[in-house]
Amino acid sequence: MNDRAWLFVYGSLLNNQSAARVLGRPAGSYVPYCLRRASLLWSSPQKVRLLSDHSVFVASSLNIDLNAADDRCAQGALLEVSSNEIANLLIRENGYSLINIEERMAAEYPGRAYVFADLRSNARETVVMQAYLERVLDGANSQGEAFETAYRQGLPAPKHIIEGNFEFFDAAHQRLV
Repeated sequence: MNDRAWLFVYGSLLNNQSAARVLGRPAGSYVPYCLRRASLLWSSPQKVRLLSDHSVFVASSLNIDLNAADDRCAQGALLEVSSNEIANLLIRENGYSLINIEERMAAEYPGRAYVFADLRSNARETVVMQAYLERVLDGANSQGEAFETAYRQGLPAPKHIIEGNFEFFDAAHQRLV
């Protein structure tokens, strides 16, 4: 019985260190993939603590999400994961839903295939944490120059970036990022 599935990743899970924390193992090889009928956007706000030398501030920070777009494709990568790893990912990806995308990928990558996306209609203009953006772009860079270029072209520029350290309010989520 095959316990493995493809997971389309497009945000901080492109970063090998970030993925390894939640998987409990090195992420291994990523397979660059452009998910048809989707595009990247800044959405899925998460409550975070901004940590400075003498203060703690609360903010709502945006994360990268997917948007339906018939004429586009979202640049990301496929990562092979187990059922147990998906269970950990469900904790980490709080606010996102696990969506079956087997039909979209069947011709190229048959078998079970999923993506996490935020199905809540909650996008509002807020901030993006610089540390999160750097983690994502480091992951894109690790996939090679052509991948990084295509990824940056498909990622809208965030409107407001805040520098500094941050942590998520949800302790289980924080432990797995």
